[in-house]
Amino acid sequence: MALSPVKVASDATKGGALLALGSLGYILGLGIEVVADWQKSRFKSDKSNPNRHKWCDIGLWKYSRHPNYLGEILIWWSIFVMSQPTAPFWSILSPIFVTGLISFVSGIPLLEAKYESKFGNDTEYQQYKQKTPILFPGVFRRN
Repeated sequence: MALSPVKVASDATKGGALLALGSLGYILGLGIEVVADWQKSRFKSDKSNPNRHKWCDIGLWKYSRHPNYLGEILIWWSIFVMSQPTAPFWSILSPIFVTGLISFVSGIPLLEAKYESKFGNDTEYQQYKQKTPILFPGVFRRN
C-alpha cells in the first residue's frame, strides 16, 4: 500500500482528485503532528515555565488534548484516500485499525489514565478536560 500513491501519481486519470485530497490531508496531518510534538516539547523543557511538569495546554493543545494523535490518524486516512484508485477497498482496514488502536487501546486511553492518576484531583486539570475535546476540536468531548 505504501507505493500506491506513487502508482496513482503516475496515472493521473485514475485518481487525480483523490491524490490531491489525500496529499492535502497528509500534509495537514503531518503538520499537526509535528507542530503538536514541538509545542509540547517546548512546553515541557522551558525551565522558566512553572507548569512544565503539568499537562500541556498551549497552542494546538488548547483545542485538543491529543493533537499529535489527531495528526497521526489524519495521515493514515489520507494514505487510504490517495491509494483508492489502485488499492483494494479492504485496505480501509489499515486506517480503521490505527484509529482504533490510538483511540481505544494504546495511545489516548493510556495517556488519559496517566494524567487522571497524576492530576485527577487538580481543579484546573478537570476544567481543561471539560473544555478541551479529547481528539477532534469542537467534537466528541469524551472524558
